[in-house]
Amino acid sequence: MHYTPRNTFPEQPDQDDSPVGIVALWRLLWCNKLRILLPAFILTLLTAILVLRSPDTYTAEAQMLLARGNLEIVEFDSAGDIEVTQGAIVNALTILGSRSLALQVIERLDLTNDPEVNPNIAILEDDPEAEIYPDSIVRQFALDWLASITQVSILPGTNVIVLRATTTVPEKSAAIANAYLDAYLDYQLERGQSETERAAGALRTRVNELRLRLEADQALLQDYSAGATSSAMESANDLAGETVNVRSRLESTQASLDELDTALAVLNATSASDFQAVRDALDQNETLLRMERTNLGRAIGADTLAQDVETLLGALQTERSRFEQLNTALRNGLDAIEERIAEANAFMVGLRQLEVEVETTSQVYESSLARLKELSIQTGLRDAGAQVLATAEAPLRTDAQGRRRMVAIAAVLGLFIGIAHVLVREAANDRVRRVSELAEITGSDCVVQLPSAHGGKGGKNLSGTLDLSSKEASPFLDGIRALRHRLVSSADATGPLVAGVFSSLPSEGKSLVTQALAHSFSKIDRSVIVVDGDMRSGTLSKSLGITPDQPGLHEVIAGEVDPSDAIITQSSGFDLLPSGQSQVNPADLLEVERFSQLIEALRQRYEIIIFDTPPVLSVPDASRIAAHLNAHVLVTAYDRSPRAAVRETVAALESAKVERHVVAFCDAPEAFGKNYGASKGAFARYWT
Repeated sequence: MHYTPRNTFPEQPDQDDSPVGIVALWRLLWCNKLRILLPAFILTLLTAILVLRSPDTYTAEAQMLLARGNLEIVEFDSAGDIEVTQGAIVNALTILGSRSLALQVIERLDLTNDPEVNPNIAILEDDPEAEIYPDSIVRQFALDWLASITQVSILPGTNVIVLRATTTVPEKSAAIANAYLDAYLDYQLERGQSETERAAGALRTRVNELRLRLEADQALLQDYSAGATSSAMESANDLAGETVNVRSRLESTQASLDELDTALAVLNATSASDFQAVRDALDQNETLLRMERTNLGRAIGADTLAQDVETLLGALQTERSRFEQLNTALRNGLDAIEERIAEANAFMVGLRQLEVEVETTSQVYESSLARLKELSIQTGLRDAGAQVLATAEAPLRTDAQGRRRMVAIAAVLGLFIGIAHVLVREAANDRVRRVSELAEITGSDCVVQLPSAHGGKGGKNLSGTLDLSSKEASPFLDGIRALRHRLVSSADATGPLVAGVFSSLPSEGKSLVTQALAHSFSKIDRSVIVVDGDMRSGTLSKSLGITPDQPGLHEVIAGEVDPSDAIITQSSGFDLLPSGQSQVNPADLLEVERFSQLIEALRQRYEIIIFDTPPVLSVPDASRIAAHLNAHVLVTAYDRSPRAAVRETVAALESAKVERHVVAFCDAPEAFGKNYGASKGAFARYWT
């Protein structure tokens, strides 16, 4: 309720009340608490109505423990897996949710004859001749119904499967849960028997094949052993010793050949006519000395030198020829022995391979035969691979907790929707909410903040007019007094004050400010008249209870009625010239000379003349009126007046030669302050 000249604004920008920070966010949510609580209340109410209208439901629960993966394929060469694998758990959950198992439950419980499932029963009760659904459709109804009321899950970290059924009858819920367990166990037992029998049949065929193969391998081994030669059957050790002896003799023979070749070379290199040279050669070679003693029986003589040398050469060549023959014979014998060793080795390798094959086939055959015996025993002892931990019992209590949970969830969801709406609305808000921002947009020297005019004292009464009978100070009326003072100070001429109250758009508080200003001026003994310049709507006249047939501004400008006959004195202490009923476009009517003459006549009679104008951006009437005034009030509403609209309004007023105007900031938000000079609660606490 005070004014703030533009040149006194602090250099620091005003605190932004956008949702940044915890405090600002809390302030935003608190100011919009109704917008947040309304969707929560509506959603909670609708959910509660739906929950209360639905019948009571009962949930029965049955539990089953998986013992092993019974649906896994039986391996021929394994003894079976007793541990439950993840694949077996998934298979069990899949089977419990399968169509085939649901059909077995329907057949066990005869659900197709249940009135809750079969719509044909109700149809035939109403009209026995009516057309009914076929059996396939009824069966599908039953399947869909079972799928909607049953739930299968597994306890985390365990092999326990939990099956729940929810119906309106406790006994029916328990019967459905138990029927699912029985159907599953029967299915698993039947499946296990068939799997075991299939595996036994396949294993039996394999055992027969292994038996035939073993017999064939044994016959081949027997034939191979019988067809071996005697040389191949000799001992490998004997052949190896004989090889060593032959190699030793072959080396000795080769050494003798080398010695004979040396002796021949020495004797051939010695001249047969030189006795001394021959003697020296014989003395230096042991082979020649041995041949001399063996073949001559004496020492060579000088007289018989040539004959003796010839005899020695013949003896050497003869002995060498004999050793060569022996060497050849030994080599041939060694080759024969090596061939016999290779033949013996090949035979032993083949024999060993055949023995290994026979042994391996025999082991596989014995293992398969033992597995076949086990499967034959298991065929009669196969179980379902699961056991029931707890059968379902008819529940004694309804699922009320689930209903309360739904209502609570709806309430929380509604709160989130309301908060999201407020945040989105705040993010998209382009309306004026700060004094500094309003002063910058309008270019006004002062902005007067008006608290909200609440109902009751200082506010509006039931008829929509201001209740001005209270003598107790009102924050709104104190703000109007500040506006009155600034309006008088801003007038650009002496004499009577001819002021206009403008707004950008409808419903920004313009007519309320006009009425309050007139009342405020009348309280200081000024003669005041309010002219309802909104000849299109006549909002102020309607709020003051003026009937539509009452002549007013239109008839006065048109010359149909004298101004004295149209003016009405109000109980609040000011006069009113209503809008009247316009038959001509008001923008054209305001251009005539009689409008200027009317203003001049009012100036002669009243000290204060206040025009309530139509919205500036809606029609051009306000700009026509503004040209005849010496004071102007631009009304904006907190969080309702768009920034762009205020800018366009200021531009429109400037085009009408309006240089100065006072801005009334209606519904300014409250701030903390002291209740100075009045009883507790009399003053509003608003921004300063």
